[in-house]
Amino acid sequence: MKTTWKERWISTGAGRLGAGLMLAATMSLGGLGAAAAQTSGTAGFGPVSEYFPVGTADSWTYDWTVRLPDGSSRKVSRTRAIEGREFISAEISAYKLVASDGDFVILSVDDRALRLHGSAEKERELRFTFDPPVLLLSSDMMPGKSVVLTESDAGGSLAREWTTTFDGFHPVETPMGKFDQAAKVRLAMKSPEIDTHATYYFVKRIGLVAYQYEARRKSSEKSLISVDARLHFAQLGGRLIKKYVDLVAGATTAPAGAKPGSSARARKIFKDALDSRYMWDKGFKGFQAAFLLVTDGKSPISGTIRVDPGLHVSVECPDSTARARVQSELSEFLNHREPRAFDEVYGKAEFRLGEEDPGRGAQIFVEGDAMGTSYRIKDNQVIEVNRAYGRVRYETLNHRHIRTADGRSIAVEYEIVYYSNETNQVVDQIKYLDGYEKIGGYYLPKSRKKTETAGQKISVLELTLSNFQ
Repeated sequence: MKTTWKERWISTGAGRLGAGLMLAATMSLGGLGAAAAQTSGTAGFGPVSEYFPVGTADSWTYDWTVRLPDGSSRKVSRTRAIEGREFISAEISAYKLVASDGDFVILSVDDRALRLHGSAEKERELRFTFDPPVLLLSSDMMPGKSVVLTESDAGGSLAREWTTTFDGFHPVETPMGKFDQAAKVRLAMKSPEIDTHATYYFVKRIGLVAYQYEARRKSSEKSLISVDARLHFAQLGGRLIKKYVDLVAGATTAPAGAKPGSSARARKIFKDALDSRYMWDKGFKGFQAAFLLVTDGKSPISGTIRVDPGLHVSVECPDSTARARVQSELSEFLNHREPRAFDEVYGKAEFRLGEEDPGRGAQIFVEGDAMGTSYRIKDNQVIEVNRAYGRVRYETLNHRHIRTADGRSIAVEYEIVYYSNETNQVVDQIKYLDGYEKIGGYYLPKSRKKTETAGQKISVLELTLSNFQ
């Protein structure tokens, strides 16, 4: 691993200084507690997992001030997001941490260590694998003690020397607020051509909240580039955290705002709301219908659809694009009407109750959900769903329901709004207006108007069903 890592680092490191500091700075942690380093004494840092929380939905957005060799500076926003798992082996499951420019690293974390298994540079289409992995953080770190790692080239000459020092806990200011107890870690790297100095601040339950990084060329002692990055906001457990005080003191796995010990009440509220939704029963036999599809005001396209008792959709239409669109829209209808008992879906799930607002209803969190899902429930109806994945989060807002003859409800007017976790801006918005008709004892989907707005582009889809059998 050392030879491969050394050769790749020498050939690519300098070229990344201007274009991909997010990845370069992350990789520069490579000497921290690595296998060749020696440590002694009792642990001072504590469980690493507390200072580097990970979840499929989590992301961190930083304000960067970048100073270039000519003395000019610019400010940019950069997001790093967990975008799923990478299975390194049967024993190791790691996380893919993606930067907003497309570069990424593969990391695994537990109470003892944070390890780097690989990295990739999108712009130059390069990917690196570290086997065994590079250890980034270690629970053996002690205040005031340094960890030194040296690497030699094939001829035995010194290629790199990494010196990492844990400076204890210090305050640090960020746009999210002041963190009084941040674990401060300094990392210095010496090489024949370039020296780098980095300072990292880690906070429990948040992760990396600030860092400074500078690279200097030895031949001139001139600064090649420097970065000061401070956390602006974070998406953790499906919650947008803009201020550190938004986190509940002492919370660990529960999302921000969740009330400890409220799972029984939260489960009942959630179950009552889901049980009140209209679903078909096990005796549903399916149906057939003709359809008319109009997209963006173009000529209508007609065809037929069939839904069998197992709720599988088949579409007959000469236009392949229209078939795919009708298939997709009908599948969404059926997904909400499919008969599913609460305990079959959520029997083992744990719930937490958040705030209860008479105007907005009760907030329910699903613990351990990979997308950090939370709900708003009012008058026994789900009126809001929030989820997140990687660099994007979205919310579903149910604006209007209809009541069936037996008192159950169907959402007929709702919208889905997608937000960038990097800019906090709306990137896509889809509005739905659905129609239902009671036929043969069942409420069947009859129409849909779907309006999607992405940037300056607006697309409208209208689907109508008739001649039910």
